[in-house]
Amino acid sequence: MSYRQGFCEKYNKLNESFDEECVFRVGISQGFFSEINNMIFAMLYCLDHKIKFVLYSDDANFSNNKGWEEFFLPFCDQVHESFHKKYNFKIRTEIPFKKNSIRMLYVIIYKWFHGIDFLTYDVFDSFFNTPYLKVNDFHIEPLEISGKASEASRNLVDMVWRFNPSTAQDIEKIIESLNLPSKYVAMHIRGGDKIIEKYMHGDLLDIDVYIKKIEKINKDVKNIFVFTDDYLNIEKLKIKRPQWNVFTLCEKDEHGYFNHEFNLLSWDKRKKQLLKLFANIEIIARSDIFFGTATANPYLFLALKMDSIKMCKVDCNKYWPF
Repeated sequence: MSYRQGFCEKYNKLNESFDEECVFRVGISQGFFSEINNMIFAMLYCLDHKIKFVLYSDDANFSNNKGWEEFFLPFCDQVHESFHKKYNFKIRTEIPFKKNSIRMLYVIIYKWFHGIDFLTYDVFDSFFNTPYLKVNDFHIEPLEISGKASEASRNLVDMVWRFNPSTAQDIEKIIESLNLPSKYVAMHIRGGDKIIEKYMHGDLLDIDVYIKKIEKINKDVKNIFVFTDDYLNIEKLKIKRPQWNVFTLCEKDEHGYFNHEFNLLSWDKRKKQLLKLFANIEIIARSDIFFGTATANPYLFLALKMDSIKMCKVDCNKYWPF
């Protein structure tokens, strides 16, 4: 029995012992790692408040009607009622249905009848729009969880980040196609809608910033894996550092990721992109050191998954939760 399997059993035993219940919906509208990071933090919040965490993911935007198990192994109880597609969502501005008393009453009755104490919107603001994650120390003794949110979340990440056999096989094939060396540095340069965000906040990072940071930490770098959604970054890097061996899964016709465009693609195309995304993350997790931007959700996820000594931020993010 692996450590993660043992932890999963302990987690479910503790999770099912709680009297109150939250049904959390994942895969609503945001990018994959935005959704997953929020799910991880919701799980931590529920553990901290002794609330049973239950998952709804049947219509997740990263699946084809299989929900969480499209790519991953199950890790907790799940529900499948269509109610959650219409009424269980994230909300950050106001109480849902407060202008529609009939719908509000229906939700209240449904929750009572099914023994649900909280939906996604009931807990989301409690950890997302507050200093909750940043200031708290977490101590969940039955799971041997202790520390700040980044440390406390690590075992939860290991538990949920378990691919089903088909997905694991597909990802390994993608990784093997690169013929990566045993030692390499990894970096993540985001384009697309993230570039727009950076322009809006006035903190656009040039590739020179990454190069300077990498060479400051590792002067003898030879092999580098680049996770990017814009092949122009690969071309720039090869011009500026022709002596580096550059590896990437980014294709020459890729020029930025835009989440709204991704959600409009056919399932076959979305599945291909998601598998490549997962392969990128696995490659980075196996690297000697990773350089990334804290303004991107993949970096936050990797910060929860990887040893902190292998992580290096190339920027400073005032919204960084830790």
